[in-house]
Amino acid sequence: MQTLVDARNRITKDPELLRYTLAQARKAIPDLGVPVLQAIGTLRVANWVYLKETRSYAVFLDPSGEFALGVGALTQRIRHVVGTSGVFLETGIVRYRGHYVCDGLVSGVVHLGRNYLRSFASGYAELRRQGRFEVEY
Repeated sequence: MQTLVDARNRITKDPELLRYTLAQARKAIPDLGVPVLQAIGTLRVANWVYLKETRSYAVFLDPSGEFALGVGALTQRIRHVVGTSGVFLETGIVRYRGHYVCDGLVSGVVHLGRNYLRSFASGYAELRRQGRFEVEY
């Protein structure tokens, strides 16, 4: 898992390497499909607050408090990957076919205390009220 996280960090820090990798993927796996390649091109790796899970998506907050996203998972719920909700973590999010999707590579998990959780939950409610919560783009 750490090797994949390291590789992801390497390609996101070097846009030329990402372009090269996408070009190589197009050649090596012709059936991969345009939507998948486009999604990889939108990869945003950051530290996020994973606040909670609903039936349809997980709530991710940008730690700056500027916006929040409803994020789907690739194969299993984020809660199952991390073990719980209410954590600060590093992961990648892509835009895939009209939805935000977590890449499933999670690192740097820090469990948030009760007061932090209350604060972030309050911030999330305010973001929803202001229209700065996106489930689909």
